[in-house]
Amino acid sequence: GEDLYRDRSHYPNPGLVLLALKMPKMDGFEVLEWLKGHPEHAEVPIVVLSGRFDMAGQVTKAYQLGARSFLPKPVQQQDIQSILSLLKIFI
Repeated sequence: GEDLYRDRSHYPNPGLVLLALKMPKMDGFEVLEWLKGHPEHAEVPIVVLSGRFDMAGQVTKAYQLGARSFLPKPVQQQDIQSILSLLKIFI
């Protein structure tokens, strides 16, 4: 929230983050580590998405870094609906 985006009444934090682990400049674990170091974002639920094969270790690490849920790719609409219900997020 810098400059124009500091005004959280006009630019609120997201209600949910769907976070891919594999991204070009910063991977999802680096994002989770950054978020963990910024407690002002602690209330935003993070759902990690991954299509990698070594998921057991990824799930553990994602939860240790603050993810609220983990979904394997490809993600189906019913998977997202279940997570939203579990996290009590209504859209």
